[in-house]
Amino acid sequence: MAVDLTRDAVFYAKFTTPKVVLDRTGPLTLTFQVNGAKVGAGTYDADRAWEFRAPLRPEWLARQPVEFGFDVDKSYVAEDGVKLTVLLEAIGFERAGR
Repeated sequence: MAVDLTRDAVFYAKFTTPKVVLDRTGPLTLTFQVNGAKVGAGTYDADRAWEFRAPLRPEWLARQPVEFGFDVDKSYVAEDGVKLTVLLEAIGFERAGR
């Protein structure tokens, strides 16, 4: 069964904010977008898994294909030069009411 994104779905992200990053950056603010529109944001301050959900507006889905993602306000650069923020487990759309 197809999901009508304009009626039946929400934006969804599951991620972890690791202690090693939070110890160096403090709380992290994530801003989520769909087709360039801000879906929502949250500030996360604990070493644990988080879930973010937000309803979708039809105008956010007008451009196809739909592009989505997120930005993090701060990062920690490890000694080996790797930039660390969050561990992303899932991102996309799911049926409303799950």
